[in-house]
Amino acid sequence: FFLTDKSGKQISQNFTYLDDFDEAGLAVFSTGGNNSSGYGKIEGAKYGLIDKTGKIVLNAKYDYMYKFGYSDSLYAVQSGELLGIVTSEGKTVLPIIHNDLDYFYDLPGLIRVKTSDDYYQLYNYQGKSLTPVYQYIDDNDRGFVVQLGGYKGMIDKNYKTIIPIKYRELDDLNNGKFLVQDLFFKDSSTAAIDTNAQTVTIAGVVGVPAANGMYTVVVLNANEFGTLAAFTGLYVSGGTITTSYTLTTPY
Repeated sequence: FFLTDKSGKQISQNFTYLDDFDEAGLAVFSTGGNNSSGYGKIEGAKYGLIDKTGKIVLNAKYDYMYKFGYSDSLYAVQSGELLGIVTSEGKTVLPIIHNDLDYFYDLPGLIRVKTSDDYYQLYNYQGKSLTPVYQYIDDNDRGFVVQLGGYKGMIDKNYKTIIPIKYRELDDLNNGKFLVQDLFFKDSSTAAIDTNAQTVTIAGVVGVPAANGMYTVVVLNANEFGTLAAFTGLYVSGGTITTSYTLTTPY
């Protein structure tokens, strides 16, 4: 690969890879390495940035490099097995110390990193940390489900805790409520809570099966949550079945 002017004269050095130019007029290139596969990361190559005039904007010093997310000026860079993020000017946004980098399609300006010890953390595009480290972070409509110490909870989009991190399971029912299994629930029972995270107390398994043949779990503040069948998931309020859920795995 190389660049030419309108007359066909070569105006750049030869490259083993040259990406498309972005809206800022920059493209990732590589030199050296073995490009026998014809795609993906070129082993042994070094990556940098070039502009449309053939000027090297960032010297080829990274083991891999690619445009990051929806940013106009951020690039993920790799050295060895570790990743970081730099700007098109070469300024470090996140140092090259991470096992993985990811972004959210519907949350621009947000970076999810996987640390060198396999924990997760959220950063903004300026490199500011927004959360502590967690064992797991996943987004949904109301914020992020997080896990720490083997237990799950939820933080909102302002990164404030809205469901305490104390549940063995936390499954989104997609109606503003979550199905949870609490560490302290008798008989490992389940309950439904909403994102207000009001306290839910379980009385245990009722001795008589419900109408569907499944035992039910009584939630003491029944005016808010009613009862929930332990396995097949009939959600009951005041003795009346209001909504039905199917749980693929018994709790």
